[in-house]
Amino acid sequence: MQLSIIFLVIPDMVGIKIALPLRLTSLGLLSVYVLLSFEIVHRTAVAMAGAAFVILIGIMTGIFSASASFNFAISSIDFNTISLLLGMIIIFAILGETGVFEYLGIRMSKASKGDMWKLMVILCVFTAINSMFIDNVTTVLLIVPITMSVFKTLKISPIPFIIAQVLASNVGGTATLIGDPPNILIGSAANIDFSSFIINMGPTIAFSLVASLFILKFLFRKDLAQKPLHLEDLLSQDEKVLMKD
Repeated sequence: MQLSIIFLVIPDMVGIKIALPLRLTSLGLLSVYVLLSFEIVHRTAVAMAGAAFVILIGIMTGIFSASASFNFAISSIDFNTISLLLGMIIIFAILGETGVFEYLGIRMSKASKGDMWKLMVILCVFTAINSMFIDNVTTVLLIVPITMSVFKTLKISPIPFIIAQVLASNVGGTATLIGDPPNILIGSAANIDFSSFIINMGPTIAFSLVASLFILKFLFRKDLAQKPLHLEDLLSQDEKVLMKD
């Protein structure tokens, strides 16, 4: 009810003229995000219901006829984005089964030699680089469980490192055309090629990552000062056995 008031009443009160179809579509989109956030209904059902709502609004407000609704729906889909995301998810789902990420996680942890600040930098840089070529959600789903496993061995809370990796994933994903779904949508709509995107975004993102790391170092200075209790257990692990296939 409150959402309806925001999108249907308030614009008129402040003198902003917004077309009724746009108000209703915005209301539907926001409702979809709310339902997705609280996981009240399965994501697929929410997305399909949202798409059906937009088509219904288009028909009822006369933007297009019912007979033209199918063509409208198909033309609204960015198949470049969907195909690229599907391809990346398949590739990295297969890679996840090989054990390569677990292997790299142990290798990076050993390289830090118990220095928590050094380990945070290594993990964040690794996450950011992965996010340049994989979407953020897939990157986090692959890397965070490994981080939790490593810190379970070290007997240290992984929360500061998970927060750092999520931030690094978002920063790194902005650097390339394929790092984030919005990037793909922007590149497709504006006809921006991969090299132009990374040339213009890369330096800014590199600076943002470095700045983020130092902010994280300040925020989590107490956690980073901890010494792992079972470092020798981690160092004694044979990471090669983690390579399943």
